[in-house]
Amino acid sequence: MDGQKALALSRARNHNAGDYGLSGGNYDREKNQQKILKALQEKALSAGTLANPVAVNNLIDSLGNNLITSFDSGHIQTLLDIA
Repeated sequence: MDGQKALALSRARNHNAGDYGLSGGNYDREKNQQKILKALQEKALSAGTLANPVAVNNLIDSLGNNLITSFDSGHIQTLLDIA
């Protein structure tokens, strides 16, 4: 699934013709969001992304304003050192 389809799936709420909407409404939306986040986590970990500072930086850049965290760059470096 590409990024556009994952985004559409994560936003789906209602069952409408031609979209990803499911009959469970927000409950199904939350389940789909959890599945997408889990898949992103697995992909990042399996590709060794977290051990590569350049790849981590690219990952953070690609997430852009869609991810909010209280980590600053020093915290991220500490996490990388631990990993």
